[in-house]
Amino acid sequence: MRHTGTRMSRRGYLQWLAGWGITGLLAACTGGTPQRSKLQGSLELWLWQRFWEPGTVGEAMVKEFGQQNPELQISSQILPGGVAGREKVTAAVAAGAVPDLSYMDRYLAAEWGTGGIAQALNERIKGSKTLNPSDWRDGLRNDVTWRDKVYAVPQGSEPWVFFWNKLMYRDAGLDPNKPPATWDELQEYSKKIYKPDERYGFLPNYGNGGAQAAWLIFMWQQGQDELSPDRTKAVFNNDRGLKALELVVDFVRAQGGAQRFTEFRTNAGAEGTMLLPAGKLAMHFDANSQPSVWLRSVPQTNHGTGLIPKPLGGKDTTYQGGPSYIIPTGAKNPEAAVRFMEFILTKENELRIADAFEAVPVSKTVSQSTEYLSKAPERKVYVQLALGAKWVPVVPGAVQILTLHGQFTADAINGTKSPREALSWAQAEIQKVLDQYIK
Repeated sequence: MRHTGTRMSRRGYLQWLAGWGITGLLAACTGGTPQRSKLQGSLELWLWQRFWEPGTVGEAMVKEFGQQNPELQISSQILPGGVAGREKVTAAVAAGAVPDLSYMDRYLAAEWGTGGIAQALNERIKGSKTLNPSDWRDGLRNDVTWRDKVYAVPQGSEPWVFFWNKLMYRDAGLDPNKPPATWDELQEYSKKIYKPDERYGFLPNYGNGGAQAAWLIFMWQQGQDELSPDRTKAVFNNDRGLKALELVVDFVRAQGGAQRFTEFRTNAGAEGTMLLPAGKLAMHFDANSQPSVWLRSVPQTNHGTGLIPKPLGGKDTTYQGGPSYIIPTGAKNPEAAVRFMEFILTKENELRIADAFEAVPVSKTVSQSTEYLSKAPERKVYVQLALGAKWVPVVPGAVQILTLHGQFTADAINGTKSPREALSWAQAEIQKVLDQYIK
């Protein structure tokens, strides 16, 4: 039989289906994804200074996100770091006047999650193609996760690497292009370079993170963690933990002791914050982005960048900092906050942050991509270390544990306690913190 009715256009047909509520069903049946709703209302962002201050690529990204979502009113401000920033966020939560998204030091994830400051994000990011924890570097994923709940989204991190001054190597008769690969070589190089009150070799208590970072790195290289896998027990008071601390102490004492170095650094004046490019310290660990800091003050750094010397058979690992972002409890527009986090963790934007700040991408896929690695030879070093990088313990009570780190390493370096006594005291005190906060 021939049909004689009016032919319906494709658009008209789809409109007819929509009127009967059938398009959503068809999308589900065919595997399609319904279009996401437009973001509306307001979005308040409290962001980390380094990546987001005026004039940075971060500021440009906030503007771009606003252009993509014209019905969303975005306001942003820089959150101060350290104690001031922590207090501002916790006070905002207590007052019920929170931003929709806030910067947070990663080590606070468990403490803020269990304390009701940060929301668990598992359901909000479930199914997201961009916010995929299984593709985040292991150390970053572990830092923002507590008892299977993801409390924050990390952004690019800065792994600690090994820096050396090539001119100082040459002056000491060492190959400027051949850094030490082992602990024994590091000690040998340091002895050759050190001249009392003139120049130092390697110092573990210099640079961001200080002695506690060096102790952790030396311990991790031996396969020893500070806490048990469930993060309820302090387990470092053993031969490997002691060997790591003794190594830190030996480097300092072999070069005149902590007090002598403190005076040396003070006498260096403005150069005290950049002893390596100034030719006064030949080697130390620090964040991979540190040369960009030096270049603000000196025209040439004369440095090399390499893997951190390790014990024979040891692991490539390191310490890493970097920001993360939370949705505080009481946030009014969590959907927009999630979409903003998705936006900043796209491959394109991870690469932009990497290029601007030398932050290693969160994504294992992006950090090992040709687009990332091909920009500079040092990036292969960054990634080799970053894939095994860790940070301080992420547990409730983390702030107190950090204070204890500083105290026991200082006690050992200054001779107030022997390394063994300092380590034993630290494990007992850290266990008290864990027992107090973890139920």
